[in-house]
Amino acid sequence: MPTHPKSTTLTDKIYGTHTLEEAILRELLETPQVQRLKHINQLGVPEEFFCTKNFSRYEHSVGVLLLLKLLGASPEEQVAGLLHDVSHTAFSHVIDALMGDTRLEDFQDRQHYAVITSPGLARILTKYGYDPKRISRLGQFTLLDCPIPGLCADRLDYALRQMPPASAKRALAKVVHQNGRIVFQDQPSATDFATMFLKLQVDLWGGFESAFRYNLLAGALKAGLANGDIVTADLWTDDAKVIAKLTRSHHAGIHTTLQLLRCKSLAHLPRNGEIVFKKFRYVDPLFLTKHGETLKVSDVDANFKAKLTQAQQDNAKGIRLPLIDSYLPVQCHTGGSV
Repeated sequence: MPTHPKSTTLTDKIYGTHTLEEAILRELLETPQVQRLKHINQLGVPEEFFCTKNFSRYEHSVGVLLLLKLLGASPEEQVAGLLHDVSHTAFSHVIDALMGDTRLEDFQDRQHYAVITSPGLARILTKYGYDPKRISRLGQFTLLDCPIPGLCADRLDYALRQMPPASAKRALAKVVHQNGRIVFQDQPSATDFATMFLKLQVDLWGGFESAFRYNLLAGALKAGLANGDIVTADLWTDDAKVIAKLTRSHHAGIHTTLQLLRCKSLAHLPRNGEIVFKKFRYVDPLFLTKHGETLKVSDVDANFKAKLTQAQQDNAKGIRLPLIDSYLPVQCHTGGSV
């Protein structure tokens, strides 16, 4: 009979190389639900159609697991961390521009219970003595997940992956676990991280390029569903499979949209169309004072507080998008036309 390895080696660009010995984590890693995340882009729009480099939900999920291990999270919280993104459809939060609310981006959250308690995952969880219903309730795992503006492993990991490597390394070295919370060891480190996180929100996650590309891709998906090129079940496969079906469509608008999305910058297009909204993500992390107390960055840094308030106000106004149909074909920023 074949022998199964008793450990799995994971190598991550943020946390380095780790040996995974827990049987449940190794078994969950190999499930179709977790493996599928290798083909789901974290930023929603696949890199071919996006303005920046991307990474997979799998990379992020493994990162969250390793981060929770470093922080000394319970085994149950580690399991929840590995599985926290399995309820994402293809294209991640683009689904909220298709059939959800882009201000909340909570479509995935509303599917999480059903996915975690489905027979495949529930069988493994139960086998190792875990209650699938408990694992699905992420809010009870305070290191993994907490309300905005708190810092949790989920937010910390995906932000670290988009920061300059040196900045990510410095931030990671300064976080500690205190009473079920992630806190920074000093105020400068907390301020630096909060400021970089806010910049990512303004420039990328909640910026024009993301909002426009989410809107465009959601439009192509909507057309594909209406045209019969894809069905709702396809959204539970992965990004590449859905894109392949869209590229085989005879719908001219879908092809035009995909061509436009291949432009690496769309910032030059006149913004004369509808106003859309994006979720406002930010952190106001806790840090330890010299006297062992915990304070938020906004408690002591007026400059950060002012920048945060301005960003919130700007986000509330929404983002005006281009009215594409009025001037196709469009010139890409690099000179090509679509």
